[in-house]
Amino acid sequence: MQNTKLKINHLYSNYLNIYGDLGNIIALKYRSESRNISVEVCQTEIGQEHIETADIYFLGGGQDLDQIRVFEDLLRHRSFIQSEVEKGKVFLLICGGYQLFGKFFLDAQGNLIKGLEILDIETKAPGEEVKSRCIGNIVVEMSSEFTKYWDIDTNFSKYLVGFENHGGQTFFVSKKVCPIGRVISGYGNNYFEKLEGGYYKNVIGSYCHGSLLPKNPHLADALIAKALRIQRKELADLDNEVEMKAHKFILKPQF
Repeated sequence: MQNTKLKINHLYSNYLNIYGDLGNIIALKYRSESRNISVEVCQTEIGQEHIETADIYFLGGGQDLDQIRVFEDLLRHRSFIQSEVEKGKVFLLICGGYQLFGKFFLDAQGNLIKGLEILDIETKAPGEEVKSRCIGNIVVEMSSEFTKYWDIDTNFSKYLVGFENHGGQTFFVSKKVCPIGRVISGYGNNYFEKLEGGYYKNVIGSYCHGSLLPKNPHLADALIAKALRIQRKELADLDNEVEMKAHKFILKPQF
């Protein structure tokens, strides 16, 4: 591919960027530039007047207090974000970013943090029946609906792998949001359902840190193709030997 351009906006990188989340930006940039796709990365931080328009928006995870600070600012941009979602722009939301796009987050002290209400999900701090955080490596078998919609190369793998560390328990409240897939090892959205993440239009939310895209190049390529509005097969093949080793390192103990 020649002279193709891609713009990525890293939202609130100073606050929501934990457990290797920056690696997602690095992976998108590397895999795009390896195909002669020029990449511009910009940032949106607290207090900026506008969010720069981009092809891919990324929002990572962070500590609870940082999430609150970010959300107070994020609310100012709700109409713009909703418009970009409806236009089919690509959003990748990890952990706290995923939660903030939902209806609300109810913390352990009973404080209700209202969400953007773009995703039909609700997140609550664990009750007495949940004694520990959802933490550790996670393996997810992607649903056929997810792989078809995102045109993911399942010849590389039908799984996603990552690392999760969250207390909040996320639940779907309608069928507008569909799960990424079934949890083979780990927790995912919550302790009880063994479902991980969710997608709506071209928005993907996930609890996979670690970071997600370097270990899952088949997902990274799907995001790039979707953002460029082309078919994945139009992307040049890359050598994924190192990425496969990282993927299998987490995958193998489960099989």
